[in-house]
Amino acid sequence: MKKSIILAVAATLTLAACKKSNNNTDPNNGGETTSGKYLKKVNYWTVATNKETTIRELVLNANGDITALRTYTSNAQGGTAGNLILEFTSIEKNSNGKVTKISGQDKQQNIAVEHSFTYDASGNLTKAVLKQSGADFRTKNFNYDASNRLIFEDEIANNNSNKVVREKSYTYTGTSANPTTMVDNYVWYNTVTTYTLTFDDKKNPSQAALAFLYPMNLVDFYKSNLLKSDNGKGVVLSYTLTYNSDGFAASTTSDGSTGFKFEYSD
Repeated sequence: MKKSIILAVAATLTLAACKKSNNNTDPNNGGETTSGKYLKKVNYWTVATNKETTIRELVLNANGDITALRTYTSNAQGGTAGNLILEFTSIEKNSNGKVTKISGQDKQQNIAVEHSFTYDASGNLTKAVLKQSGADFRTKNFNYDASNRLIFEDEIANNNSNKVVREKSYTYTGTSANPTTMVDNYVWYNTVTTYTLTFDDKKNPSQAALAFLYPMNLVDFYKSNLLKSDNGKGVVLSYTLTYNSDGFAASTTSDGSTGFKFEYSD
């Protein structure tokens, strides 16, 4: 399996959806929130065929505790699970209830995989490390401003002399929680692209949860209310969002072609 899929799935264990009246979500507490709701399933889907191609889901026991994280391939309408390609069944938390390590098996490569997570005093994710077969494979570092807004991240290839793969930096206007620009320095390919980002004005309670669904592509998916991304080179992506009756994001699509569907616990 490609590392991007492994890293994308790993932090799903930290996903949580807070109740509508509270927009200060803590997505790293293993899904335990005052609302009792979890963002438990995310399907990547194609609009034209209404077919899901990848399903990521949390497995909960009768008490609502997370017991596993699974990723399936799928090519069926309605999100029917196909082949199990990645499974995490060991989950560790710190004294604050934050997930610090998950361990499992990449079913396609038949190797052991592990993710570890480090946080600062404010609870922000500062480091995510992926291990494959016991060896460090990728490390991601995150820096924040005084308002706990992400301002910089980098990706390190531990399996390639610890070379820097990519760096991203973000700027904000005023006190907005949403960045207005992202500078993407793809070091390996010697390319630098500046994106202008536009968001809607909703305080979507699942925003912070989505931040940790894709730890290796944080800004790409980190806000579920992203409306437009302009790379300044003629490529402009527009996003359409739907919300359920509780104010949670139900789906998001990019230019009407592909997107994500979200399901929550009762």
